[in-house]
Formats: sequence, C-alpha cells, structure tokens
Amino acid sequence: MQNVTGARRKIVVAGDILIEWRFAQSTVLLATGTRPETGHYMQCTAEEGCASALGRLIEKTIELSGADAYVVRPNMDSIATLPGSPPYWHTYMLCTPYELEDDEAKSQSGKAIVWRVYRRVGSDRQPDELLGKLVEDADGDDGVRGDVVVVQDASYGFGGKREAWPPSLLTPRNDAWAVVRWKPKPEGGAPSPLWAHVKANFGNRIVLIVSADDLRVGRMRISRGLTWERTIEDLDMGLRRLWPTEYGDCSYVVVSFYGAGAAVYARTRRDYKGHLYYDPHQLRETWAEKYPGSMFGYTRCLTTAVFLQLLRMLDAGNADCGDPVVLGKAIVPALRAQLRLHREGFANTSHEGKERIRDHVSVPTLHFPLDSIADTIVKSFDQGAELLHPTAIRYASCAIPQKLDGRPAKTDRLKWKILREALADYKEILLHAKRIVLKGVADVGPTTDYPLRKFGELVLTDRTEIESYSIIASLFKNYLDVRMPKNEMQTRQPLSIAVFGAPGSGKSFGVTEVANHVAKDQPLRLLTFNLSQFSSAQAINDALHQVRDVGVAGAMPVVFWDEFDSNLNARLGWLRYFLAPMQDGTFQEGPVTHTVGPAIFVFAGGTNSSMAEFEKQALSKLGADAKAPDFLSRLKGHVDVLSLDHPANYSIEDIDASIALRRALLLSAQLKNSGAHLFQVVAHDDALVEEINIDPGLVYAFLTVEKYRYAARSLDAIVRMSSIAGRSIFQRSSLAPSEQIRIHVNEMEFIRRLEEVPDFFCQG
Repeated sequence: MQNVTGARRKIVVAGDILIEWRFAQSTVLLATGTRPETGHYMQCTAEEGCASALGRLIEKTIELSGADAYVVRPNMDSIATLPGSPPYWHTYMLCTPYELEDDEAKSQSGKAIVWRVYRRVGSDRQPDELLGKLVEDADGDDGVRGDVVVVQDASYGFGGKREAWPPSLLTPRNDAWAVVRWKPKPEGGAPSPLWAHVKANFGNRIVLIVSADDLRVGRMRISRGLTWERTIEDLDMGLRRLWPTEYGDCSYVVVSFYGAGAAVYARTRRDYKGHLYYDPHQLRETWAEKYPGSMFGYTRCLTTAVFLQLLRMLDAGNADCGDPVVLGKAIVPALRAQLRLHREGFANTSHEGKERIRDHVSVPTLHFPLDSIADTIVKSFDQGAELLHPTAIRYASCAIPQKLDGRPAKTDRLKWKILREALADYKEILLHAKRIVLKGVADVGPTTDYPLRKFGELVLTDRTEIESYSIIASLFKNYLDVRMPKNEMQTRQPLSIAVFGAPGSGKSFGVTEVANHVAKDQPLRLLTFNLSQFSSAQAINDALHQVRDVGVAGAMPVVFWDEFDSNLNARLGWLRYFLAPMQDGTFQEGPVTHTVGPAIFVFAGGTNSSMAEFEKQALSKLGADAKAPDFLSRLKGHVDVLSLDHPANYSIEDIDASIALRRALLLSAQLKNSGAHLFQVVAHDDALVEEINIDPGLVYAFLTVEKYRYAARSLDAIVRMSSIAGRSIFQRSSLAPSEQIRIHVNEMEFIRRLEEVPDFFCQG
C-alpha cells in the first residue's frame, strides 16, 4: 500500500491510558501422598491498555500491511509494576481457563484450553492532576503535525485534561483526519471537552467509532437480541435525531455490535447513508453462549481496522467520498479479529524454562494476542472472504433504508425486512427454497444473506416471527433464571403468554422448542389441556392439581391451555377462572386455597387466529362481561404463528419470500422425518453432498399452491399419505389419489402447479 503523495504519513495515537491487571486463577488436582488435594494458584500479569495498546496494534498492522507511515504513540515500555501506581488508571480482571470445544478444536489431539475474563473487578481511579504527566509519555514527537490522529476517549480523564493532549490534537493540520473512539456521556452528564475540541478543529474530517452498548447508556433506546431490522431502526432514529447537534460535521459514524456486526453511516451533501454488516445467524448474545467469558480489546480491533481502511482511502484520494461501503471494507476484517480475540482468548506466553507449578501445570502469563490479531486484520483485507481460520464466518451486508422512523408498520408487508431485499427476484426465491427442501437448513443456512434464527428444531427466517419468538425466549429465560427461597418459590406467580394461529399451524411446537432451547438442562414437563373438552370449571382445578404435582416433583410445568377462547355457557366463559391463578398463583376449591407453584402458562387460541382478533373480541361488551380485559392485563407476551398461505389469486412473480421459505423449512423437516429413504449423494462444487431425492415438480407444487386448508397439518398429511415407504425417490406417482388430497388443498390447483413447473426450477 503506497502513499501517492510520496510523503511518509505520520499517525499520532493519543487518549486514555489504562493498566490492565490480569489475575489468572488455576485450580488443579494435586497428588500428595495417598489423598488428592485441590491446589489454587494465582498469577498476575500487567499490560498497557486503551490508547497505548491501540497504538501498538496500529503500529503492528502498518508494519504487516506495508503502509508508508509511522506511528507516534504513548510509550509504556517502562510500565508501572505496582497496582495503583500513578499517574495511570488501573483496571483489574479475574481470568480463568475455558475448554475450546468447537469443531476446529475437536480435530486436535486433546482439548484446547484458552484464557478469558470471567469477572471484571473494577478500576482504580487516579486524581486528575496527575494526568498531565501523560503527555511526557508520547514517544518521539518530532514537531511534525500528524496526517491522522487516532484518539481513544474512554472517560478515564484524558478528555478533560488539555495539557495531556499532543500537539497534533491541540492544533491539527488543516487537512488532518481524526479517528475517535468515543464513549458518550450518560443522560445529564457533562459534555466532553475533547469531543467539542475535535468537532471544532477537524471539521468534517472525522470518523467516529462508538459501541451500541455505549449509546444505550447514553440517550438511545436500542433493542437487544430481537432482529437486526428492529435494532437498526432504533439506531437510525436515534442517530438522525442527534447527528445535527451531537455529531457535528462528522463524515462517518461507525456503530459497533462487537463480533456480531457493525453499522457504518456516511454524511452526504443532503442526507446520511448507512450500511449494515452482520452475522446472519445470530446477535452477539447468542454467539457468546458458545464461547463463555469476555475479553478486553474488541473496540481496539475495530478502531485499528477502520483506521487502516481510512489510510487506504487517503492514499487513494477518496477519504471524503460520502459512501459508507468504502469505509465499510474495514468491518469484516474487524469482526473477524474480534471473534478471533474472543474465541482464542489471551496469549499464554508461559514456556519451558519459566517458573512452573508442580505436576506440570504451567503458570499462565496472559497478554493481548497482538501478532495474531494484527495478522487477522491485514489478511482479511487482502484475502477477503477466502480467509480460512476458525472465525471465518460468512458475514452479510445490506444498505440501510433511508429515513427509517422506527414506528410500527401498519401491516406486516410494510415492515423493513432484510429477507425481502436479499431474495428480491421470484426465481431466486423459489430456487433458494428448493435448495432448503433438498439439502436442509443445516447446509443452506451458512450461505444465507438474510437473518436466520434457530430455537432447537424451530428455524425462523421472517422478521416478525424472529421478534415474537425472541421476546418469548427472553421472558422464559428471565423466569427460569430466577432463584429464590423454596417457601417463596411456591407462591410465585406463573408466567402467562398467549399463542395464536390457524388450526394445525404448529402453535405448541414452536413454543415448546423455544422453552426447551432456553431451559437447556433445566427439567421441563409439558402438560396439555383442551378446554373445549372440559364440561365445567371444576376441570380447571383438577388440571391445576396436576400442575402442582409436576412442580413438587422438581420440574417446571409448561402448561398448554388449548382453545382457551372457546365458550363455557357464554363467549370467553373460561377466562374468569384463570384470573386468580395468573395473578396470585392460587386457585380456590371450596373453602381451601391452593398454590399453583412456579409454572409457565401458554394460552393457545382456538377461535381467534391472532392477538389482534382476540383483543377486538376481548374489548367488546361481551368480552368485558367475561372479564377478558382483566385476562389480557395478566398476559406478559404473545406469539402470532404466521400463515403458510399465499394471498388469494397471487402471481408467482409476486411470491413472498417468507412464506416460500416457511414452507420449504417445513417440507424439508417432514421429508426427513417421514421414515422413507429419500436421500441421494450428488456431486456439488467438487464435493459429495446428500440431498432429498424428489421430483422438482412436487417441490414446486408444495411451495406455490395457494392455500393449505389446515396449515402445517395439511402439508404433513399430504407427505404421509404418499406412497414413499421403502422408496428411494418421491415421484409424482407417489402422491395419494386426488380425492384424498382434496381434504387438504385445492387438488386441481396442486396438480396444475405440479404439471406446469417452469424450466428454470427444474434446471436450477
């Protein structure tokens, strides 16, 4: 990477300096005589953090990339070795070993051990008057003003101490750029003098880097763990509200979601343009479940990669192009570096010849993995998607629609859905759905460019479904994670949710999969009671006694009250009998009051197919007489299971991707669970893969027929009625007779779709 100006660029790194103290805890089994004993060991390692560590990483990436630049950074070679030594702040963390149990680690002999942070203890603050000394730690300031000033403002005092600022920051060149890692002040906090100075002196030549977590602490309400669309809508609304006053003339704002993704915004002459880079399969919270613990340095990786791309843009003369995609070339290298940092943890520099603990347990000496992280960033730029290492996730990207307002759309079709943009052409939709049917989501999923979420066997691709089930998963997790004394647990209020959908749509399946996914090893017991089969309110008390028994036996009861909205003497007549169990966790039997105990109540609608329908009925005069508003107020969440049906008289060219994929996922699962031997091995991209052996016309008919009379139950029935037992291929002749199919679909339309399958679908 050569500088077209011919002059070697000067890079100045400044900001807060933090000493990171890492206490590595080791617990080993020692053989002492005839009885084994547990030995506890603690090894402490001190290393510079924040601006000093950032400067080292930038310096290393410049060296590896061959950029024509040199770095002036804080010099911490003579680091203070005592906790609390002035003038630096000190932070303390406890580290512990974790077993690395992913596929890459399993291929090695034995189990790999990595060291990560399991608890951050806190920081040791220094008096502000000592921070002035930090300017003396700048290494080799030759009087030349920097081309790029990289500033890390971590709220450790540097931002308010002008005497600690280097000359390139105090009086920058007219054409100098600033890359600022900024931590916004909480609501009501004093504004940062440093940020005001940068805005006033660098004009529009600013790249601002901020984390979504910091914005949440500030003045933005950004959702967590739902969908990328919802999160970006919240972010976009906040940025557009604050940009004119908070961000000034910044050319770029980069918002980090750590290893899960990042959003890049660029200021244009008239507006702001945004681009999202993300892991399609999960948000940060779900990825971290696989690799417990945390690390220091995620934003360090992002800032370094963004700086390196800005340097390339300066050399190419397009630093102020106003295109988020150009600066966005830094995001995938940054994300890969962040995930590699988290997965592999600290570098353990212990080695033979160094002090060792008995029984061959080495003393861990933990350092930031500078070389491997710098190497990952540089190689990711050079090799792009072809980079092969354990964290080579295939990230997706999409443009952020301009002027998202974050308000709920009046209809589902008006919502922003990345899926709709990723699969915009009807041929692309149908061919992708076909691949899911043939290969299953396990093989197709890693190559998708749209968000996908799994809860056990439940696979979701539609934004509305992902958000609904994610909210329910969060409710379940919060309820299951609560720990309290046993006597208080017995009087705990049950968690009540509702689920609606057409008959046969899989209401119980979806909620059950979410509950099992969240509970993990915690025992659950599923109970189902169909209220349409009950003849009196006493049957509810009998059912609640069964719920109590499950709780006493040590399991968490998940209770499905099917067709809760059916009639008992009057419309919605059952609702009044659930009010006390839902609110107080009790039920009355004569003069005796019984406690229900902890439980999850799932009310499955029978006569209403959506919450909106039920609310309309509940808030009517008849609903009020049945205490329906009181029932509604006790619900903590709901799910509307989406339909499998295409709109009436729709055209193939207007096919909805979410419906096609919903059918494909269901059909794939049904074919795999049918008991037939329909798998064939085919060559694909120089590899042998397994596929379902089925006539393309059948797949086309299943995907495109307008309506299934009984939702998922009908699709399943057509597969089960077919003559595929013992067959190696699902042929057209395997279908049941038309008079049997007629029960579940319009058989004339189904046969017509089967016979009119287009050529592109057969060949794709």
